[in-house]
Amino acid sequence: MSSINPNIAIVEGNPGVGGDESKIWSEDLLSSYHKYATRKGFQVTQIEHNVIKIKGENAFERFKNETGVHRVQRIPKTERRGRVHTSTAVILVLPQINQQDINIGQQDIEWQFF
Repeated sequence: MSSINPNIAIVEGNPGVGGDESKIWSEDLLSSYHKYATRKGFQVTQIEHNVIKIKGENAFERFKNETGVHRVQRIPKTERRGRVHTSTAVILVLPQINQQDINIGQQDIEWQFF
């Protein structure tokens, strides 16, 4: 049984339906999580372009419910005619699993050769 580190949350943001505006939306969401975490005293590290690591007391508990699809309806910066667009982004919040706690038994492995 793996144990998680409740003080670390890995937050990933990916564009969903909506083209370039979805990419902007996912970046806006990650930026807002970054600012919020910093304001609350958490340590934030950029792991990849679309992934941040938030470290602090009960960070995973604080952010875990953000997992899911987030939708926005707005006039994007990329819109020239003033039309409202609907865009989505997928946010995934994962705990950090302590690697020493990962145990895979031989009975859990199935080998197939073709």
